Amino acid sequence: MRRRALDRKMSSMDLVSSPLDEFLASFGVVDEEQLQSVKASRIFYTEGKSKNGNTVCYYVARKFRPEVEQHSEQLLYFILLTLRSVFTRPWELVIDLTEARRANAPKVDYLSKLLRVVPPTAGDTLAAVYLYKCNTWTKQYLKHCERLLSSLRGSKKIIFIESLAKLEEFIEPSSLKLPASTLAHEETTRVFTNVAFSNVAKVSLRSLTV
Repeated sequence: MRRRALDRKMSSMDLVSSPLDEFLASFGVVDEEQLQSVKASRIFYTEGKSKNGNTVCYYVARKFRPEVEQHSEQLLYFILLTLRSVFTRPWELVIDLTEARRANAPKVDYLSKLLRVVPPTAGDTLAAVYLYKCNTWTKQYLKHCERLLSSLRGSKKIIFIESLAKLEEFIEPSSLKLPASTLAHEETTRVFTNVAFSNVAKVSLRSLTV
């Protein structure tokens, strides 16, 4: 029954997605070299499948530079162009927040523009959003955009992920396509935590034997 409802929505996609088509058309002739440069930056990309067999998209927050206006517009165009070929079927989104900070925050009007032109179909077929390594700044930013993101409040699609092991519950390690720098950070954090725990344990044992 749910599948039929989704098929009906997909059949009317031309009407629903017209704001997206108009937005993409507003860019006119796009410089292919610049588009390839945005793609190569790997801020946003699609790669691999989840355990449910869904296409997985990745957004790496720390790579975004909102102060460069041209960079922002080109990225927005690339994201929307990519999503147009993705959201016809169930898909999942990993937002990598490792080492993200205020300097990487999209402006509210930028986020508003993105949400305004993405058709409702994209939200219907979005199976899950994984917020990986959500830090204090990210939580403050989400609160700042609370009104804009009100439709997502309480959604079971939003999943907070604190470790690689947890993310691998949803995406097989062999299919997981996080950046090498993110994986290196995870390993550094793991080693540091283990060393810190070991030192605490040694101190505790020493105090017991005194």
